[in-house]
Amino acid sequence: MKKFFMMAIAILSFNLNAQQDSSFGAKAGLNLSKITLSASGTSDASDNLVAFHLGLFYETKIADKFTFQPELLYSAQGGEENNSGFKLNYIQIPLMFKYYPSSKFSLEAGPQIGFLVSSSVFQDSASFDADELFTGIDFGLGIGLNYSFTDKVFINARYNFGLTDVSSDDFKTAIANEVNVQTSSISMKNSNFQIGLGLRF
Repeated sequence: MKKFFMMAIAILSFNLNAQQDSSFGAKAGLNLSKITLSASGTSDASDNLVAFHLGLFYETKIADKFTFQPELLYSAQGGEENNSGFKLNYIQIPLMFKYYPSSKFSLEAGPQIGFLVSSSVFQDSASFDADELFTGIDFGLGIGLNYSFTDKVFINARYNFGLTDVSSDDFKTAIANEVNVQTSSISMKNSNFQIGLGLRF
């Protein structure tokens, strides 16, 4: 009976420890996003479009001071210039690997994939659907840092680099005809700075 009792304590202790090494939560915050358009060796970046992101995350320990944090986010992005520009709304899956030099501070980096939900071109108060101008998937790389105020509440800052061209063939053709460049030289990439709060449940 004593052996059974000790085994039960060991199993419960292991399960409680495993729970302490992982957490589930939600996060939300501000986006400052840009679009960089390149053609024939030159490039031009838009001004920041101010929008938002929100979603869920799961963090689990993978080694001493290292964790893995997959996320599921809705992210409103794009770029603007003189009250006109593009709005691109994504469902994103960042896969962040985090390093904790201290219990309250962590650094993070990892890839992410974004699935385009909707897109539009806007000018002043007018807006037009633009799904045919953009590809449906965007691959990127994120780097950032976190600071925990408590065990439950933290602040996160992250910069996302777009790695893939998100412009469609129709977009390239329209630009090439307008400015007389080769369609193969045209590309459009996202970049996005995020800052927000997270809550561990």
